[in-house]
This record gives sequence, C-alpha cells and structure tokens, in this order.
Amino acid sequence: MTAGDAAVRAEAGMVVCDFIRLRPDETVAVLFDGGHRREADALLAAALEVGAAAIAVDVSQAVERMLASGAFWVDPPPHVLALLQATNVNVFTVDETYAFRLDHQVHRLVETGPACSVFKVDEGMGAWGITPADVAHVEEVGRVIVGAIGGGEQVRVTSPAGTDVTLSVGGRACLAVHPVPERGSPYGLSVPLWGEYNWAPLEDSANGVIVVDGLTEAGPTMKTAAAPVRITVRDGRAVAVEGGADADEFRAVFATDHGAAVVGELGVGGNPKALRGRETEKALLGTVHFGFGSNHSYPGGLNRSAVHVDGVSRDVTVSVDGRVVIADGAVVAS
Repeated sequence: MTAGDAAVRAEAGMVVCDFIRLRPDETVAVLFDGGHRREADALLAAALEVGAAAIAVDVSQAVERMLASGAFWVDPPPHVLALLQATNVNVFTVDETYAFRLDHQVHRLVETGPACSVFKVDEGMGAWGITPADVAHVEEVGRVIVGAIGGGEQVRVTSPAGTDVTLSVGGRACLAVHPVPERGSPYGLSVPLWGEYNWAPLEDSANGVIVVDGLTEAGPTMKTAAAPVRITVRDGRAVAVEGGADADEFRAVFATDHGAAVVGELGVGGNPKALRGRETEKALLGTVHFGFGSNHSYPGGLNRSAVHVDGVSRDVTVSVDGRVVIADGAVVAS
C-alpha cells in the first residue's frame, strides 16, 4: 500500500466513524463512478470494519448519462432508487457536479429519515488534513454566523470584485450544513469539509449587483468562473448578466422557467479548511454563494423552478443591519 492509499484509507475511516457515525447493525451502499473507485474501496473497507452489511455499486452509467444529457438532472434507474430507499446509509463518491445536483433531488427521490440517509463525500480524500479540533472550531464559527444573520433583517454583501447586494432573511430560519450532519435530512448530506449556513431570502428582497468570481454551477459541470460574471438583481430577480462564456451559461439557466432567475438562496461559508475550486468552496469562510432558482426545500422558501444553481463571491464582507459579521476571511462578530 502506498502512502497515498494509506491516507485515503485513514480519511475514509474518519468519514465512516466520525462523520457518518456508522453502526454495526446498519446496511450500507457505497455508490461510485469510474473516477472514484479508490475512494469507494476505502469507504467499503471502513464500513465492513465497523461490522455493517456493506456493498459497493458502480453507478458510472447513470452519472455519465446525466452529464451527457444537457439536462439539469436525469433520475437514476428505478432499481438504483429502490436500493437507496431500502438502505440505511447511502454514500456517494462520484463526480461532484452529479453529487451537487443529487443534493437538490433527494427529497423527491427517496423518503429519508432515521432509517434512510444519503451522504455525498467531498473530493480530495487523502489530502483533507482535518482534525476533531477543526470541526469544533467550525461549529463555533457557525453558531456566531447563524446568531448574527438569523437575528437580523437586512443583509448586505460586498466584495472587492464588485458584489454589492442587499436582501432580507427576516423571519426565515437557517438551513445549516454542519461538518458532522444529522441523519435523515431530505437532501444529500455532504462530508467532511462543510460548515455552510443557508437562508431563503424573501423572494422580492434582493437588489444590487452579484459578482461571481469563484465557483459557478451554471454550466454542464461546476468550475471556477474563467472571468467574473456580473449579475444585476432587482426586486429579487436577475435582470441583466454581463461577462464571458460563463455569463452565457447563467443566461441560459435563467431562461429555464419563470422561477429560475429568482435569488433563492443566501449561503454563507464558515469553514477555513474548505477548498477553493471545488464544491466545498461554498463552505469556505470568506465566501458567500447566491443560489438562483428553486428554494422551496429551504425554510420559508416559496420559489419553484426546475433548476437551482449557485455562484460564489469570494473575499466578501457581510453585514447585518449595518453590523459587520464577516470581513477579511474571518468572523468579526461575537
């Protein structure tokens, strides 16, 4: 076994024991595609070591079919859905664009609960370098962020790239993606680089300019924007988009249906160990992501659409009712 394989095995064990908290009496399915066989083997070995009844399932064809379709989402085959429903713990280690879109489909694909959870494992296993102390720190940062934003009314986000937008989250609860998630949630439970705090803004409240200079999920696969995308929003809707090819992708998404151009999510990162350039950038402290489209699975969210895509603004300052909460990559509120 190489040093790299040993690191993957060690972090797979951490995912299974410390984040998923697998029990010996549970059934487990590790679902993987062709690019993640090594991670799947490590996760399967860790689950078997716990004593769980575990199997690995290659879903490469389902992943490839969705990515090649041009559609936002294509359901897995019925027998895969039946497997998910019949299994206590489902762990996906697959292409992260597929994993992200799965996140927003779980609530309609399977009935989750104490006996059925769906997890998705972040890219980079073997090189995360996280510790229990990191997790405790992220949880403390999250408590401050949720208390400051959830206790306020008007949120303003600015960035050096030009983001300057205000919106209201008044009266709406936070949908938190914790580093160690609770079981049974109606969406894909991301592990282990998280600490993301999300609100459904009042649907007509967003006004100003959003500049996406980090991760974009508007295209066929998620990536870092090649050039900043400038999105003007008025009364909660995107009304103009400027930029290069990535801007064209946002325009195409916004044309999907009436709800696609609505600012449906304010997502605030709280984890300094999350990675830029991957989906986990949305959880990175110092970033905010804005979701466009469906938000009815978020507390209080009323907007419906066939799509939900995120765009990240980097190096943000976040203030609530005039009080600065995040600046220079750190939480400054207490």
